[in-house]
Amino acid sequence: MKAVIDEVVAKPYFQQKHCTRWKQNVVQKDESFQRKSILRQGKANFITGESDLTPDQTALLYCRHYLQMHLMSSRYLFDVYADSQFGREFPLNPDQITMIDFGCGPMTSGLALAWHYQERHNTKLAMNYFGIDHAPAMLKLAKNFSQNNQLFSQNSNFHFLTECDNSKVLIKYIKSVENQHQKYPVFLNFSYLFASDSLDQCQLVNIINNTLEYFNKRSFIILFQNPPLPYLNQKWFDFKKQLAYKFDAIQGEIKLPYYEYQFLEQNRSEIMKPRINLYYEIISI
Repeated sequence: MKAVIDEVVAKPYFQQKHCTRWKQNVVQKDESFQRKSILRQGKANFITGESDLTPDQTALLYCRHYLQMHLMSSRYLFDVYADSQFGREFPLNPDQITMIDFGCGPMTSGLALAWHYQERHNTKLAMNYFGIDHAPAMLKLAKNFSQNNQLFSQNSNFHFLTECDNSKVLIKYIKSVENQHQKYPVFLNFSYLFASDSLDQCQLVNIINNTLEYFNKRSFIILFQNPPLPYLNQKWFDFKKQLAYKFDAIQGEIKLPYYEYQFLEQNRSEIMKPRINLYYEIISI
């Protein structure tokens, strides 16, 4: 994973050193300023860019500060799933895994699943991955990650969209990649999406309900994670109430310790970071 981060994040990060606005707004500012004033704790506008940075630069700075944190929390979620009754009933398919990733960002959860799978099975992951994010700059990074042959099998399929405003898009995608794998569940991933101020959870639940109705004999696994703050999770609780199908759920709250790879340092060190405050749910439909 360090080699992947070096290639997709560190290399272009260092290439910004000749850009004047990068020097002024990033290099000459401390990390606290970068997180709070530029990235706005992860809620920056990645379509227009922030603080005179381009969208690509803003997305790259986001990866510098948040990618590894979210990578670790997503990895934890897949570990919990694999060791749960859901994972025993629906083990991660050794042939192909289908994930629909809402608000995918730079494909963090897809990376975490590949990392989890490789360590557990000692082989590269074959994945059908459908990433949805409004920001083209984020999808550009996601595509770069998806092309890394250190994590993903050549049999993987990746598709990225900036919009998915109806269920027909999801249904068409699932049908196109899953003709031979209908007995395996589809993973619907929501990582930190429900903290978004702009999310319309009513529209989203209609899309999910229509998709579930179409595949009424298929199993779906919903993965959710967010900070454990009530005001950030109200949309999620409203979303669950409107799901049209019964479900079983695993939920938990944890302060997750993690080390962060400091690619900015010459010795490529790792440092202990503050624990991640995480609330998660895994739903089986």
